[in-house]
Amino acid sequence: MKNKGKKKVAVEEGLSEVAQELKKSGFEVATLGANATAKGDTDTTQKADAVIVNGQNQEAVKTANEIQGKVINAKNLSPNQVKEEVKNKVK
Repeated sequence: MKNKGKKKVAVEEGLSEVAQELKKSGFEVATLGANATAKGDTDTTQKADAVIVNGQNQEAVKTANEIQGKVINAKNLSPNQVKEEVKNKVK
């Protein structure tokens, strides 16, 4: 059974510290694979309330941008800063 109260966040593979910070704050976290393509991970991102990318994998950025959700680029941000961005954008 799905927890209606939790917001789901797709986090690009490699951002484990960000994922852990979000989990500690009560978010449901799914991994957006390193080989993300416009078709490959759309199911994960379409179901997410926010998508966190590191800005280095252009395919993941492209996939996230095609989704009508909220995209956050974690490049140069601490895990806590990313968490605050998610809280501000996902209400």
